[in-house]
Amino acid sequence: MSERFALDGFGALFRKEVLRFWKVSAQTVTAPALTALLYLLIFSHALKGRGDVFPGVSYTEFLIPGLAMMSVLQNAFANTSSSLIQSKVTGNIVFILLPSIRPVTIFLAYVLFSGLTMLWLGLRQPETLPSDKRRPLHLGDLWVGTRELFTHRSILVSIALQTLTLAALFAT
Repeated sequence: MSERFALDGFGALFRKEVLRFWKVSAQTVTAPALTALLYLLIFSHALKGRGDVFPGVSYTEFLIPGLAMMSVLQNAFANTSSSLIQSKVTGNIVFILLPSIRPVTIFLAYVLFSGLTMLWLGLRQPETLPSDKRRPLHLGDLWVGTRELFTHRSILVSIALQTLTLAALFAT
């Protein structure tokens, strides 16, 4: 297969995902914002007056950045996975599986789209923390947090179950 043909397939698949994203852009931005607002209202009301999480940082101030990042990350992955599942349910996944596009090309198109969606949503999210309470972002902190995340058994079980569920969905 020629490289030109592979790039045409990559471009067509990427373009399809971008157009699908723009069609549902209101849902993409509104749903996570509403979900984060509901979480914030419920948790801040339920835990109001129980003290500070850290000295000088209220529970609401502590919760807002986490909710913002949860919305961005959840939405970045939900868009691409929902596209695959929607294609499977409506029966048009054959348009991805039948063309002579290499699997790596399909994979890279979806990964690039996921990354661009996450970047777009991340740049649109306003900064919620006051300037004096911000900390610089260090890759070492992200690595430590990631390692800590994978030490929890419930996280590992959740990842395994989600993987098996999606595998069963696409195997049928």
